[in-house]
Amino acid sequence: MTRPSSARVATPKDRKKKQEEIAGAGVAITVGGVRYEISEGEVCGADVRDLRRATGYSFRGLLEAFTGDDGDLDHVASIVWLSRRMAGERHLSFDDVARDVTYDQLVAPEGDTNDGDNSPEA
Repeated sequence: MTRPSSARVATPKDRKKKQEEIAGAGVAITVGGVRYEISEGEVCGADVRDLRRATGYSFRGLLEAFTGDDGDLDHVASIVWLSRRMAGERHLSFDDVARDVTYDQLVAPEGDTNDGDNSPEA
């Protein structure tokens, strides 16, 4: 006679919670009217390696720099570049993206509030 398993069966709620934990940190921005979104759970080692080669940042380092006081156009370009590469544009160079990202195109990152009149959506 076999002993019943004490293992708990995973429910859909458990699976959703696990997926959210795996997704981890991320960022969503809008540049030139296009939304770019990346979550930590979608980034693979090759993506991080390529990001570090192109920009000097790891993914987590990029998020910290972008959300900190030092966030600037190079960080925005890094997010756009990585997002596009992850969407299938594997041969896209960072310089091609960085040349096209300007202050005029920026919209505040999701979750960031800008009550000033200088917001592109104001």
